[in-house]
Amino acid sequence: MFSGPYSIAASSGRDLEEFARELGVELEPIARLVGLDVGIFQKIHERISLNAFTRLLDILKSATSDDCIGIRYGEHYRIGNSGPFGFALLHAPTFRDALFIYRDYQQLIADFAFFDVDIGDKETSIEWRYASIIDHPEQYVDMRARLACRFLQKYMGDKWFPGEVKLVREAPRSVALHRKLLGPSVVFGSVMNCITFTSAFLDTATAGADPRLFELMVAACQTELEKIRQKKDLRVQIKEQILAVLPARTATLSHIASRLAMGERSLQRKLALMGTSFEKLLDDTRRQLSDRLLFGTDTPIVEIGYLCGYSNTSAYSRAAKGWYGLSPAQVRRKRTSPNQLPSTATN
Repeated sequence: MFSGPYSIAASSGRDLEEFARELGVELEPIARLVGLDVGIFQKIHERISLNAFTRLLDILKSATSDDCIGIRYGEHYRIGNSGPFGFALLHAPTFRDALFIYRDYQQLIADFAFFDVDIGDKETSIEWRYASIIDHPEQYVDMRARLACRFLQKYMGDKWFPGEVKLVREAPRSVALHRKLLGPSVVFGSVMNCITFTSAFLDTATAGADPRLFELMVAACQTELEKIRQKKDLRVQIKEQILAVLPARTATLSHIASRLAMGERSLQRKLALMGTSFEKLLDDTRRQLSDRLLFGTDTPIVEIGYLCGYSNTSAYSRAAKGWYGLSPAQVRRKRTSPNQLPSTATN
């Protein structure tokens, strides 16, 4: 039901039609523009394209002239819509247990380029980022940040806010709503989305927790996670891993095989049976990311080369000439859609 290497639970949009209607907007025709059927939002075990959902929120932002639509939806969303994951969080014996569930089963809700919970003696942080290939993630970043804060406030209290919230997105026209819903210490334009808070509350017991229900929900989460991994094409898994490490220039066969808990030869053999190779997937992933950044953003060419995993601009330029028949600067000047440019790459 989804395309591209990154997906989210369809239930992420379960309350979106109602939310849009309250704003005077009909969601169905907007959803069709990005290839989504609003009916799928009610199917808890389905997944949809993350890129389609971020574009949907961005179009809703434009339709309402409200660049804080994502954080408003994060406030409106019913936590229980996330199925076993949400119920496991509600019934975790302690805050610490809930954080482990939040970290270990986050993929049930969405795919990330990076997601981690770092628990320290004094401070704990939740860090995440999406791949640069995702279009217009700003509103989705806001939505997820608000949902994370609501999860934390279950233990800290409704009037509690994190010590600091860092968001990759640029500041909206007015930051008042972000400060109201995320706290006064909100920083925009960060390299990583991050929520930091004191570790002093980690052993807080969960009011009304049901230990038996918690065990059942964790088992259900594990089953769902295994189903997602089994359904996901190996090529998609490899592209996800490549996108996560491209800037660090560690997208090598050995490193990716290790991240997938596979041997190099086994990985090569499976790809050969699929009629492809690691080198082709690496080139395709770089090309797709280059397309996204070169045609759809004003990201400096030097930075695009870095994000695509090249050691210098010259190396990126050589690759771009192979893809487009032009240098990145020439492509940027033309601002033509990728399929109108000469290309030697096979998508």
